[in-house]
Amino acid sequence: MDRKPSISKSVLFAADGTSDLWDLLATPVGFDLDHVRGIGASMAAVKSRQYDGIIATLPLGDHPFENFVQTVRSKDSPCRNAGLVVLTTGDRLDEANAYVGSGVNRVVSIDDPDGLRQAIIEVIDVGTRTPIRLLTHLSIGIGGRDCQIRTYTQNISRSGMLLDTSNMLNIGQQFDFRFRCPGGDQLVTGRAEVVRHTRDDRERISGIGIQFLHLDDPSAEALDELFKATD
Repeated sequence: MDRKPSISKSVLFAADGTSDLWDLLATPVGFDLDHVRGIGASMAAVKSRQYDGIIATLPLGDHPFENFVQTVRSKDSPCRNAGLVVLTTGDRLDEANAYVGSGVNRVVSIDDPDGLRQAIIEVIDVGTRTPIRLLTHLSIGIGGRDCQIRTYTQNISRSGMLLDTSNMLNIGQQFDFRFRCPGGDQLVTGRAEVVRHTRDDRERISGIGIQFLHLDDPSAEALDELFKATD
């Protein structure tokens, strides 16, 4: 029986204590959403609870924003694998983008509400990621025949993968996939859909983000074991 990944996600919105950016997420965005204000409460939140995603404003108090990023990504942080989106003003986009690839996954301007929504979908709603490189085979139906593509994972979550590939399949393209977990014991198979392309100006690979549509029970259990081994 096919199993669909859970879509319930917990998200932290960490905002500066005096910033008007707070108002942009004053209402829920479809997740289990916690709001905290100020650097002290933000630091305490990421140290005390595991979140699937974090939306943080820049500025975030008087401390360097780097301190917050390092706290989120520290080895003993319960949020070290969470998607991290930074929300800031247009005049600070360059400052914020300097953290992309060094702990931050995406930067969004306050003038781009649609971009924030898309960032949440792309960065947070894919689930907690584990950096891991595995040879993956894709089987894609094109013109009435199955085309085979060999590629590598960049990271894996319980709901999808980022694939390092020059084959930029169309968003919405569906295909079957398979890969073996480390050690070669368990074959993971399923069906997936392309949900995004990587962005050259913000990410260090060229590839596609895919969301799992179906996993059989043995494959889902194998992923659970993989995540336990890498925790």
